[in-house]
Amino acid sequence: MLTLYKLRSSDFPKAKLLPRELSFRKITRSTSLINKIFETAGTFGIFEIIYTNFLNHKYPEYHKHPKYLSLDMSNRHLGRTVAMQTLYQLDFRNPFHLDYKSAESSFNLEAANDLTAKNTGEFAPGTNESDFILSIVIGVLKNLTEIDKTIIKHAPEWPIEQITNIDRNVLRIGTYEILMDENIPAKVAINEAIELAKTFGGESSGKFVNGVLGSIFKNSGKE
Repeated sequence: MLTLYKLRSSDFPKAKLLPRELSFRKITRSTSLINKIFETAGTFGIFEIIYTNFLNHKYPEYHKHPKYLSLDMSNRHLGRTVAMQTLYQLDFRNPFHLDYKSAESSFNLEAANDLTAKNTGEFAPGTNESDFILSIVIGVLKNLTEIDKTIIKHAPEWPIEQITNIDRNVLRIGTYEILMDENIPAKVAINEAIELAKTFGGESSGKFVNGVLGSIFKNSGKE
């Protein structure tokens, strides 16, 4: 007999980040509830990040689970998700590639600061990665011209305006972390970008992002 344990997106304050509603279904009763939650969430990827605060509130013992060791990376993944969403919104309102000077202006940086704080509060309440999120957004915007030139160079068949908004900003984050953030290993930056693309982009977004960032990394001279 199967034990059903369903968690709807409405149970989570950060569920707005999900591209669609997800729920846990048909979880066997062969393991403890905590194991069930972790095992099922592993199939959903980003969903693991979203229910962390829920678990912390209802099941404090989840900290004892071995998979808790990976949650620091999950928090960073959530941070990148919020950063991507912020850049997506700014780029949607005023496409960066139409006016790089304006996109890199102090006025736009101030607007980005405010929007980042708003999105962080809404999608990642209580996170200890606020500075990390803001550093990505501001880092991308301050280096936008160089970042886009790099993307264009390594994706010559795709003019920047023809790349979807999501893929475009995932590539910007990945390029920034590979070339300009010495604290992030390049391979981590690439893997994280691929996961963002797979979660929020189209069917081929993951492969596209992997190809472009892999080429950028290869030509960067970094190890």
